[in-house]
Amino acid sequence: MKSTLTHSRCNQARVARAVTTFMEQARCLDPQMSATLLRTRVENNIGAILATAQFDPALYRAREANVRGYGKYLIYSDDNDGAPFCFQFFRFDRHQKTPVHDHPCACTSVLVFGKVRERHYAVVDGKLIKTGKEDRTAGCWRSIDMAVNLPHSIKNGSGEPAGTLHVYHIDGVKNAAAVRSVFDADGATR
Repeated sequence: MKSTLTHSRCNQARVARAVTTFMEQARCLDPQMSATLLRTRVENNIGAILATAQFDPALYRAREANVRGYGKYLIYSDDNDGAPFCFQFFRFDRHQKTPVHDHPCACTSVLVFGKVRERHYAVVDGKLIKTGKEDRTAGCWRSIDMAVNLPHSIKNGSGEPAGTLHVYHIDGVKNAAAVRSVFDADGATR
């Protein structure tokens, strides 16, 4: 019987093949396509790529039982000729959440399974103010506009697990820092 680690590596290999095949096909259709446009095409087709790869999110677990113990896994990384991107999978058990944070790079996320609530914030006069929320269900995806890269958090408020896949515009091996700042309740960065 194969170990979970072996299954996880096979899962990652399937994702790598699906991404590589997708990128090769896109380049065949447009050999002059820029690396940036190719990355955008990967992001816009993330659901189809995961389906082709038969991505199995059940292989990934939360790291701890506490509120901030969600699991975070590097699934794929590509330097993509200077327009890097990586896939990171987040596994949330019930009531787990990310801290309020922002990003140093653009990001697209898709909810693979479960339900989460994304809260949006602004820092006004040094205070963290909630500005909105978005309840997301499986298949829902969202991109972060770097022009208005405001703090946000993701929480699984349900009694069931949830999983999100994030496409960050960084090479997840050489530069794995997908979070720029973490904010405390007063809006100060840690």
